Amino acid sequence: MFTDSPFVLVQAEAHHRSHAIIEQVFATCAPSPADRIVIMSKTFADLVAITRQVVVAFDEVERRPWTIEVTALELAKQVGDLSRRILAAEGYYLADRDQRTEYAARPEDIGDELADILYCLIRISDHYAIDLESAHIDARRREMRYVGREPNF
Repeated sequence: MFTDSPFVLVQAEAHHRSHAIIEQVFATCAPSPADRIVIMSKTFADLVAITRQVVVAFDEVERRPWTIEVTALELAKQVGDLSRRILAAEGYYLADRDQRTEYAARPEDIGDELADILYCLIRISDHYAIDLESAHIDARRREMRYVGREPNF
């Protein structure tokens, strides 16, 4: 039974299976310790290009195409996963969850959820032809002006 899922059992199973495929693709792309140094020097444009490669790979193996609506649902799911990990890390759950893997709260688990969210945001921005980097900078500039400071970026 999927108590927190809007899907019926057959839909939930298909969704879970496709998410497992995504995790397998990410796992096969896991860098070695030496490669992590190179990855840390990637630009935002590099991250977008990597995401686009992953999208193409998923499109080849998914049972059906992901629409923008499905991507938005996946984003909401990933935000929920991040919230669960943060609540676990900060000790808001009962101790019986400490040994359950879905409540693991190591920094790399939180980082994985943040990366999944970024993946969804890039997919959505691509769908609407939004330059996410420029949109982010423009939004931060507006916020600086809102608090009475002239941005220097």
